[in-house]
Amino acid sequence: MAGIRWRKVIRWGGCVITINIEISLPTGGIGQIGHNGGPEIQSSQSWVVHSWRVAHAEAWKTPSIEIVRMRCARARNLGLGYREYTSVIMDRGRHLQAAVIILDGLDFAGNGGVLKKLSALKCPVLIIANDPLGQLKKLCPNAINIISGDRITRDPMALRNTLAHHGIHPLEAFLVGSREQDRTYAQAAGLAKFIRAQTYFST
Repeated sequence: MAGIRWRKVIRWGGCVITINIEISLPTGGIGQIGHNGGPEIQSSQSWVVHSWRVAHAEAWKTPSIEIVRMRCARARNLGLGYREYTSVIMDRGRHLQAAVIILDGLDFAGNGGVLKKLSALKCPVLIIANDPLGQLKKLCPNAINIISGDRITRDPMALRNTLAHHGIHPLEAFLVGSREQDRTYAQAAGLAKFIRAQTYFST
């Protein structure tokens, strides 16, 4: 390290005061314009990564047993896992309340896993599907609405209005679908999460 040394002698009455000042500079001296003597960029990035990891670990620290039980119960009612449910709280600051399920493209009538999942849900459910025989209402008694798949216009605002009519904020609902356009639909409507139907109904 280079440095600057400065000495000042002050005489006052019968006293002599000597002031010595030494300033250390980074290697390269004053000639490095814009260098503030801070750490190298690599070490700064390492610190950011370290801070993020600490914050992530803190956020996912196991809460009290009462909170864990409450979240597990809510996740189970929604047909989700604990971590999947909690991730929405971390990301959105909201608790999921309802499910929007698009069954178009799925053989729900001949799929026992789909029927079992629907019958076990204990949350408000908005179902979008072709159901000419009206069986879904019996299979999913908590369905707040069943929209025929041939009538749905993929209008995000219409979906938001339907949820609002039942007192549900878009960030309190997630969408289950089997196509990429379903993901786009969920994002446009401002829903909290999109889940692939294959994943949702297989768990």
